[in-house]
Formats: sequence, structure tokens, C-alpha cells
Amino acid sequence: MATKRPNRSNTFASKVQKLLDQGRTPKEIAKILKCEPSKVYNAKWYLNKKSGIAALPAKKSVVPKVEPARVVFTPAPEAKPVPSPYEESAKSTTTQLVMALAVTAVIAVLVAVFA
Repeated sequence: MATKRPNRSNTFASKVQKLLDQGRTPKEIAKILKCEPSKVYNAKWYLNKKSGIAALPAKKSVVPKVEPARVVFTPAPEAKPVPSPYEESAKSTTTQLVMALAVTAVIAVLVAVFA
């Protein structure tokens, strides 16, 4: 004689399944069935395991890839060379000498012409 299977339509897991199908949260189900929420979560896990959903590997948390900020560097303007005071004085002295020699040469030519 075959053994009779128990009626599983009235088990705690089946009640949880019906309430989950209605869109209720586990906390609401715990209030309705007057039990602790952990018992509802366990029944939900059992139902998922039985259907094969709980056997799936857990998803790895996806951390968004942060790209470094793009900063545009503008080159510094080219610095104009600053002349040293020694070079300036040397140029002015040379210019003065050349001018003095030119004036002297002109005077010498004029003296020679009019003498």
C-alpha cells in the first residue's frame, strides 16, 4: 500500500508564497502570520532553493569605474629675456664711443677741407 502524501497547501511556506504573490513585503507577511520576519525570510529562501533560484551564484557588486578628471594645462607664456644691466651699459658705452669717433672724423675732415 502506498503512503499518502500530506496536504502541502496549508504549510507555512505555501502561505508565505501566496502572500508574496500578492506583492506583500516579508515584514507585512510576518505581521499577518504573527511570526518573526526571520521565519518569513527563511521560508522565502526555502521556496527559492526549491525552485532553483537560490542555487544561482550571487552577483558581484558592480563598482562604477571612476575616470580621472581631465585637466587641460595651458603652457605658460614664453618669458622674454630680461637684459642684464651690464649688457645695457656696455651697449650704450659702445654706441657712445662709435658716435664720438664719427664726430671726431667729421671734424677732422672739415678742418682739413677749410684749413
